[in-house]
Amino acid sequence: MLGPVMDNIQKQVNSAFTVFVGDLIHGSYLDSGLVARAMAQWQDVISTHYSGAVVTIPGNHDAKTKKSQELYKKFFGTAVPQNGPEDEKGLTYYFDFKGCRFVMLDTNVHGDSGKVRHIDWLEKVLKSAREQGNNHILVFGHVPAWPVIGGSKEGGEDGEKAGMEGTDKFWELLKTYGVSAYFCGHEHVYARAKVTGVWQVIAGGAGAPLTMMRKDYKDATAAIRSRTNHPGAKTYNVSLAAADDPHIPSDKASHLFGDSIYNYVMVDVSPAKIRVRMYGAKQNDSPMKFELMDQFDIR
Repeated sequence: MLGPVMDNIQKQVNSAFTVFVGDLIHGSYLDSGLVARAMAQWQDVISTHYSGAVVTIPGNHDAKTKKSQELYKKFFGTAVPQNGPEDEKGLTYYFDFKGCRFVMLDTNVHGDSGKVRHIDWLEKVLKSAREQGNNHILVFGHVPAWPVIGGSKEGGEDGEKAGMEGTDKFWELLKTYGVSAYFCGHEHVYARAKVTGVWQVIAGGAGAPLTMMRKDYKDATAAIRSRTNHPGAKTYNVSLAAADDPHIPSDKASHLFGDSIYNYVMVDVSPAKIRVRMYGAKQNDSPMKFELMDQFDIR
């Protein structure tokens, strides 16, 4: 699946770089030899199908063990800026591009997963972005702040957390410094919502089997229909009926849009705005055909 995604990106636009928000490999391997081979295979697929620059952050599947985290740093962490917290060099970092600060967070450090561990570091980076006159700030991590399929934060797939710890503090920081959007993965869907002024965009459908959107939407029929009929997903913006989970902003996600589809997101940055475009392909399409399915601007 990764090959066709990269083929489409390569053909579609001369992008400056492509960001991967973690889970580059299946990563359930405890054998470090298998992990190394999987990471090398991922690099081979990318280099075969895409000639542009690639920026990565780790996901939970890339850091199942301490050794796999070290292998991730060996394969991917040496080519990125080494300006993160001392114990997350090569995992957490930032850079500026065309008046936009890109902040890359490791939310899945082995042994302490599902959170932003260095919130003070993040605040300093966001504050300096504003002091240095950046027009926009985009933050990237693996784990959603507001999960849409995992249910409560303690009830994700395979017993893993569906969302991050300390969401409220993290989100308040993004609001304070005018962050435009938080891009993440982990959940194998596309979903975006504007929560108290900041966009969250989940783009987790570039390879692994897709997962169903939450079962507890008011219109469950639309959730099921969206698997094969994309327009059905448009009804998601009516509500996130999740009163049993205080971490889901059911009364705040007025801009919710989502679908269980393979997808990638194009982000065009200009001084005045950021344009976000999602290209998706239905799971049963053969051959795989990506088309524009969602577009919105951030000003």
